Amino acid sequence: MDEFLYVAEYIDDEGNLLEEEEDEQIEDVSTQVEEAKEVDQTPPDCYTFADERDPACKKCKLVRECVLARIDNRPLCFGQFFDDTAEECKVCIEAPLCSQVA
Repeated sequence: MDEFLYVAEYIDDEGNLLEEEEDEQIEDVSTQVEEAKEVDQTPPDCYTFADERDPACKKCKLVRECVLARIDNRPLCFGQFFDDTAEECKVCIEAPLCSQVA
């Protein structure tokens, strides 16, 4: 375990705990805040197309809002008139869920 902590730069070669300099910590926090602001201001092009199986969606910070927007944008016929032979249903992104509800 000591070897792992040494390689990860948590301890020095004598086993003493290494501490980050305060300047580095402040820089890291300010960078994270700037990144969060950017995410809040510009949703990705795929916004409202959330899919729980998509790895990109799992990493996205807006996934919760995206899922809610997807639900709000469902067609009025969702869960009521599903027909796997209808052209509208074949091209609808909600078809897999709609077929389970209908």
